[in-house]
Amino acid sequence: MTNPERPGAILDLMAHELRTPLTAIRGYAELLEDGVAGLLSAPQAQLVGHLGAAALRLEQVVEGFLELLRLETEVPIQATASHDLGELLALAIEVRQPAALAAGTSLVVLPPPVPPPCVAHPDAVSRVLSYLLRAAIGLAAPGGRLVASAACEGGLVRVALRDEPPVPEPTPPELVDPAVFLDLMVAGAMATALGGKLGIAGLPGRGARIWLDLPASAPG
Repeated sequence: MTNPERPGAILDLMAHELRTPLTAIRGYAELLEDGVAGLLSAPQAQLVGHLGAAALRLEQVVEGFLELLRLETEVPIQATASHDLGELLALAIEVRQPAALAAGTSLVVLPPPVPPPCVAHPDAVSRVLSYLLRAAIGLAAPGGRLVASAACEGGLVRVALRDEPPVPEPTPPELVDPAVFLDLMVAGAMATALGGKLGIAGLPGRGARIWLDLPASAPG
């Protein structure tokens, strides 16, 4: 039973109630695609594919809003020692690589010359990197590369994401998926809670750049 006195308890309940039906919709869509209920015609398979994709997108939007609400109710976990931000970035890219390839973009990480130390809690950093990468994939030009790097910048460590469009450059999209802006909002709010900040420059599909600055040492 949920404890109403615990911060975030209602959010946990909301998350469960919202995720459960969405997970069921995605699961049934996958079963239909696998032919469990019989072979689908091409139009039927297309509709089922759209259904599964829509459920996944809605699940991501719900999770984004819940993350924003959590930031209002929970105190960020403090790290007890510094850790390698470059290693966390490489792991985050490994997780997001299939989604990038599905969107027609390849994710490339440049190894840092010196391991950049970060004092923000690694779990929190992994979460913000996940949202940051998903937003960057949504802004990148299909057919190009998304180059990621991590380096020390004064008293900060910076994760930089640079979109390298293909040549010739494609026509930039007229509309950007609103879910991309939600991911950027979540990543920015998380960065602020960790004592850092988020920046963005350029146009979607035309060499957009996103960077995340986090403390390299504990504030004294």
